[in-house]
Amino acid sequence: MVIRIGVLAFEGCTALTAIGPADVLRKASAIHADLYGKPAFEVLLVGVASRSVVTDSGLPLACHTTIDSLQDPDLVIVPAIEGDPWLRAQAEQGCIDWLLQRYRGQSELASFCTGSFVLASTGLLDGRRATTHWAFEQEFQHRFPAIDLQPEAIIVDEGRLITAGGATSFLNLALYVAEKHCGPQTAQITAGVLLIDRNKAPQSAYAIFSGQKAHGDAVILRAQVFIEEHAEQVQSIESLAAALAMSTRNFARRFKHATGNSPFEYVQRVRVEKAKRLLEREPDAAVGSVAMQVGYDDIGSFRRIFERFTGLVPSEYKRRHAGLRA
Repeated sequence: MVIRIGVLAFEGCTALTAIGPADVLRKASAIHADLYGKPAFEVLLVGVASRSVVTDSGLPLACHTTIDSLQDPDLVIVPAIEGDPWLRAQAEQGCIDWLLQRYRGQSELASFCTGSFVLASTGLLDGRRATTHWAFEQEFQHRFPAIDLQPEAIIVDEGRLITAGGATSFLNLALYVAEKHCGPQTAQITAGVLLIDRNKAPQSAYAIFSGQKAHGDAVILRAQVFIEEHAEQVQSIESLAAALAMSTRNFARRFKHATGNSPFEYVQRVRVEKAKRLLEREPDAAVGSVAMQVGYDDIGSFRRIFERFTGLVPSEYKRRHAGLRA
């Protein structure tokens, strides 16, 4: 049986988020036909508002059909949405109601990147695990507290509900769908033909530490700025508190309240971010040298802390990311 897949296209979307997963799945279907004599998927671009969609770059996108006309999809993929994901999701109530109807009609639903805000707005993910783009982790948790967010995951499968992480995780999502419905050989060959890395690192390996500064506490903001400029020199939380003329206990409490991190964890995260940049820009640097530059004398401790925050040991991170930000 050929599986009918609808990839949604929102007005103002980035063209890649709609065309990308559709093209990967079409390629997988063609490869499956070469292997087994029949295609696996019928892949359709589905306009949410109309068949004619204008992307954020002004590129016109002609869809095969619309959500009102799509007949009995086996799988619907919700792509990333542009702008504020919460506000955009709330503006798509018609699509949200349609997704609920499709799920009740036994369709499988999937999302990637900020498309998770649309899927989560159906309520179907409440009490289940899900993932989203790492940059919107806190917003997602705030808006959908009933969902068990897995921020480091690239793919989370909850049966007929699948979520994938950042924008280009549609590559991994498409291969996952291909393997789930066609088997590993089709997925493996598709990955090889399209040069897709099936072993993508956890999202935390790609996340950029944002600093969490929108809290309005001027004293804690001073502490954050100092840590970010001199993390390798920070000897103790007690010394930081003393520099701010605060007790250690009060400083730790206010810091945690303002940033969501303890001061110690904040120092570690800043050090790891500095280490990531060094590993990317200096591919020949020894891991021990990088550890020393960011404030760690014990290389073993540095490796454990680095892996905890990125999901990769430093040598593997360097191999994957060398030169990306140079």
